[in-house]
Amino acid sequence: MTVLETQGLAAKRAARALAVAGTARKNAALEAAARAIEARQGEILAANAADLEAARAAGLRPALLDRLAPDEGRIAGVVEGGGAGGGPPPRG
Repeated sequence: MTVLETQGLAAKRAARALAVAGTARKNAALEAAARAIEARQGEILAANAADLEAARAAGLRPALLDRLAPDEGRIAGVVEGGGAGGGPPPRG
């Protein structure tokens, strides 16, 4: 089984679990994900720097490079949106 197949199966299992999970459990998962991102921010930025360098070498357009370039502000936005009671976006 390939890595992508393994990830796909994990995503299917997670989708089933989320479908029946209550709001409190979903919010707790979002909060945990936000804290994990916050705690590993340095690793995320370092790994992304290598990805950006490879993308530049491959000739990606500047607009795409910008989308691949998280910085501390963008990561903070992800953390704020996913944690601290951010919850899902309103419907409507």
